[in-house]
This record gives sequence, structure tokens and C-alpha cells, in this order.
Amino acid sequence: MSRFHSCGRHILGSAQAVIDYRGSRVVVSGDYKRRPDPTCAGFEPQRCDLFITEATFGLPVFRHPPDSREIEKLLHSVRLYPERCHLVGVYALGKCQRLIALLRAAGYDEPVYLHARSLG
Repeated sequence: MSRFHSCGRHILGSAQAVIDYRGSRVVVSGDYKRRPDPTCAGFEPQRCDLFITEATFGLPVFRHPPDSREIEKLLHSVRLYPERCHLVGVYALGKCQRLIALLRAAGYDEPVYLHARSLG
């Protein structure tokens, strides 16, 4: 039997698969995120015998600062240099929505522009 549970990834609807077979449980997930994200459901830990995953920033050397601190640094720069364009590199799908949600939650209500670049 298989079921899907949220993996808290940066794309709405992303999931991890839980497979029960002959008394064993396997969980398969793409990249996942344990921090809260205003654009998707949170990560749901699953008990398992085997966990298979891909984790871009899974090594302990990666320590990401709190989102609120990064948003405040960006907004501080916008206040300091209102005449300048502020460019933030994010993936068009997922990360961009998260950035906009975090900006709005911090009270920034000015327009935000997205430039999509075709890779093909």
C-alpha cells in the first residue's frame, strides 16, 4: 500500500511517498524542507525502515540564516536605496512565490516584478 504525505518542499503539492510492503516501510522523497514556508504544507516526518531522498543542502556545512533576517536585510537596502533596482536570484517556480509571501508578511506592499528567462 502507498500513501503520499507533504514533504514541505518549495512547490505546492510536493509529496513524499510512503510504501508499506511485507512488513517493511520505505519512504521516498525528493528534496524536502523542515522550516515553515508560507506557500506550502509543512514536512510530515514518517516512521520508516528505509528513507530515500535527494537533499541539495543536506550536509551539515549548510546553515541558512532565518528567513526574517534575510528579508529585513533586503528591505533595509530598499529603504536605503529606493531609486535602485533590487535583484534577487530565485527559481521562478516555488522560491519566487515564497519570497513574495515573505515580503508581504513583512509589510512590503509595492509591486514585485519577475523576469522569466527561457532555458530552452
